[in-house]
Amino acid sequence: MKSIINDQDRTGITEKVSWSGGGGFRYFHLASSLLEQDKYGNWVISKDYKPEMLAEAMCKHMGFTYAPSQNPDEYWTHGYSTETDFIFQQMKDHYWETPTDYRAKVTRGFRILKAQNFNVSGTDRIRDLRNGVTPRSNIGKYVFNGLKKCGYPYQKFDSDDERCFAVLIDGDFEKSVRRWIKPGARQFQIEYGSGQAYEPDFVVETDTEKLIVEIKARNEMDDEIVLAKARAAAEWVKYANEHADANGGKPWSYLLIPGNAITESATLAGLAAAQRRE
Repeated sequence: MKSIINDQDRTGITEKVSWSGGGGFRYFHLASSLLEQDKYGNWVISKDYKPEMLAEAMCKHMGFTYAPSQNPDEYWTHGYSTETDFIFQQMKDHYWETPTDYRAKVTRGFRILKAQNFNVSGTDRIRDLRNGVTPRSNIGKYVFNGLKKCGYPYQKFDSDDERCFAVLIDGDFEKSVRRWIKPGARQFQIEYGSGQAYEPDFVVETDTEKLIVEIKARNEMDDEIVLAKARAAAEWVKYANEHADANGGKPWSYLLIPGNAITESATLAGLAAAQRRE
């Protein structure tokens, strides 16, 4: 390659393309694989890689210059980035948002439901809504059917608390519930924060009202993002109710329900009375 660039080697296609030298190239030695399989077939970090090698590889991957500190007290320093990255990180560290009010414009009072597609690994991953899974953390791997009041024949859930709530509103005991859905992607978006949007867990229609329902674990109830979504949903409800009043529709409400409140003895009316947010 050096001979060709220096115009000392005229073999190959050099003459045909009238190559007269110049250019450049980079030559790399390909390292051995970072991962290897152990005797159980699990992928683990190869024993050939030392901590220093991993640190250098991470620096290259993240765009840092590998420069480990020679000071033993700075064992955690392995490289540095650019001033641009430093300034950007400083901006992120000192950035905050102040909640603001909405300026709403209602363009239409309905939305057509779109089909939802669910992927499962086999028919054994499809089960009746009233049958939970073990462990509960595997709930996202299953699709549930046997729905009586849902607008879709199948549904997936992000948590078993969501499934339990669906069992509650789908049951014969909750006679006031007419229909419910778990909105699909971009099906029921509420804007919060700086232009971000989220879909609530449930939309429920009863004989007398419509409910937007969010199910969260008890330890997530005071999370900043959860509360930001709750504020945005409550504001959305306010404008939706203005539209409903003007057009003879049912009133809306927003419920933020902790998962541990969804017990076998719970009722939708009881949850609504205790967890309604305005």
